[in-house]
Amino acid sequence: MIDWTWLKLVPICAKGIQSLDVIKAHPDWWMTLTCCGFSFHAIDQANEIFSGHKIQIVKEEGGSSQVNKTCNKNLAN
Repeated sequence: MIDWTWLKLVPICAKGIQSLDVIKAHPDWWMTLTCCGFSFHAIDQANEIFSGHKIQIVKEEGGSSQVNKTCNKNLAN
């Protein structure tokens, strides 16, 4: 995925997240969305769109171990 593709998806993702019942029940709260270490997840334009929906992006470092990556479901053998 490249920047412009991500920027097309961000508004759709943000609206989808905001439509979840648990999120709508707490309109003053901010949500944290953890993304993998790809650089396009943290571009300024995407952050601005998500911030408008009270969503903060947290990016995992790409070089971190699979042991401490929250996005990995299983440890490598």
